[in-house]
Amino acid sequence: CSDGQISPGGALRGDQFEGSPVFFEEKASSQKFYPRALFVDCEEIVLDDVATATYRQLYNPSGLIYDKQSDTTSTFSSGFQQSTVLEESIEGIRKLIERCNNLDGYMLTFGLGGGLGSGLTSLLCSELKEMSPKAIISCHPIFPSLDRCRAGMSIEPYNTILALKALSEFSNLSFPVENDAVWNICKNNLG
Repeated sequence: CSDGQISPGGALRGDQFEGSPVFFEEKASSQKFYPRALFVDCEEIVLDDVATATYRQLYNPSGLIYDKQSDTTSTFSSGFQQSTVLEESIEGIRKLIERCNNLDGYMLTFGLGGGLGSGLTSLLCSELKEMSPKAIISCHPIFPSLDRCRAGMSIEPYNTILALKALSEFSNLSFPVENDAVWNICKNNLG
């Protein structure tokens, strides 16, 4: 999208898609491209940012999953026990796979400091590996800011350590980034 090939409404700009559209599926009936994406969070306001953004028409509302009855605290164990959200996530992934010609793998981006990002993602990686043992699981974990950890958010390092155990066991690739580094890149390059 940011390279200008796909409009905010999903229409292809130009005659053909340059490169491989592996992250998109084409709806033949409308000749539009939609991202193969699923967003999961325990706070609806986070997903509202996706639902109201410039490219909001690209995303299927059923791909925005949050737990309305969530009692998730910021701990790994509370996220690890979110069976309702896990079931919805797995079902959403199954639907995406059904519309896929050839599943090569999964790409997950998540924060390690909170309960849902560390706990639920650990459980999700385990389920994905069981569901598709030959698929590559590529993880992009976002490590918590050291400044926040030093400022009293003491649970974040523990969540991170617990999640790293699952990542080392179930993911094939990991490309970690630090929260402040991502923030600075966005702030300096996006305004």
